Amino acid sequence: MEWVLIELTHENLAAEYRSSHLWGTRRTQYTAENPRGEVFSKHHYDARLGWQTETLVREELRTELVNRLSRSRPETSDPDLDALCRCDRFVLKPIRKPR
Repeated sequence: MEWVLIELTHENLAAEYRSSHLWGTRRTQYTAENPRGEVFSKHHYDARLGWQTETLVREELRTELVNRLSRSRPETSDPDLDALCRCDRFVLKPIRKPR
């Protein structure tokens, strides 16, 4: 987890977590707000609620990422539904600069 936090601080990257649910996809993106890596922005998209943004300090972000990435998704009795709901993905991706 420290590696992700360091990369967010030193590179022009965003960490993105996507999860699929019956009601749609949820996206959460994390970006560093300052070069020392003390403050991060969390941009969360839910199809039902739209975009929400909040500010996190380093410890809050670390705890949130550890909790999110270490939990398993519950299984359902429907194999097709189970496959749909298990399409979670975590990636580091470049932040596009405006032209």
